[in-house]
Amino acid sequence: MTKDKWSGIEEVVALNKAGSFSGAAKLLGVSTSNISRTIANLEARLGIVLFLRNTRKVSPTPEGKALIERFHDIIHERDEIIASISTSETPAGIIKLTCPIIMGERIILPICMKFADKYPQISFDISFENKVINLIENSVNLAIRTGNLPDSGLIAFRIASRPLRLCASPDYFKRHAKPKSLEDLTQHRCIQTGGNWRFNDKGEEFIFKPQGDWKLNSGNAVLEAALNGKGICQLPSFYVNKDISIGNLEAILEEFSPPAEPIWGVLPHKHHIPKRVHLFIEMLKTEMPHFLNAQKEKYSPS
Repeated sequence: MTKDKWSGIEEVVALNKAGSFSGAAKLLGVSTSNISRTIANLEARLGIVLFLRNTRKVSPTPEGKALIERFHDIIHERDEIIASISTSETPAGIIKLTCPIIMGERIILPICMKFADKYPQISFDISFENKVINLIENSVNLAIRTGNLPDSGLIAFRIASRPLRLCASPDYFKRHAKPKSLEDLTQHRCIQTGGNWRFNDKGEEFIFKPQGDWKLNSGNAVLEAALNGKGICQLPSFYVNKDISIGNLEAILEEFSPPAEPIWGVLPHKHHIPKRVHLFIEMLKTEMPHFLNAQKEKYSPS
């Protein structure tokens, strides 16, 4: 296949992402007529229509959708090959990263800053979002995800583990006796997050459905409610370790803590991973456990 045969794939990907010729032109820094002409020429060479056009929007045809996915792969693979064979011994370039919001702000971002201090020629493009995005379509180098991963063609590896802790405020325990067993939780107000709580009881998984007056879908909101004495919460350790260490919260039933949840790094490809991404992954593996377990238990209530 000649070089000319491939001309236009960047324009196709940009048009699909932007949804309009003017938007694609802005993404690539060229004129709208250039985008229109280049894609029309590609369609003529391939003998298929890639996009349906009307006055309001542009949308890919079924044939276009199939090719656009492959074009993403080709562009990403090309860029990563070029990055991987760079003659520079000093890592440089952009690391495009996506991660959950709170974990990203509290843990990933400080590690990124430390990495950038060590490698000044590295820059970051970070998306803090809890939804799962298409890594190839969004040209992402690395995603940080938690819990069970769906089956996919992506490459996943474990970076660290995220412990869960059960706790409430001292004020809450002034009004309610501390639970001494998992069964005692049925007598308590629990701050719900929409799912069941998991525990490990002598090697057996124990599932508990929390009941209470508060149901919240934000970890920060759950923490705030617990600090204000609204009930018992179960949260990842990085939310609560600091407040437990200074006495704002009291951890309970630690002997029943469930297995720590895995934290995954996810790559779009297993080949041609840039040196800068390799080095960043190694720093994540080293630094994340320290952040996740920081400030654990410096306080003992009298």
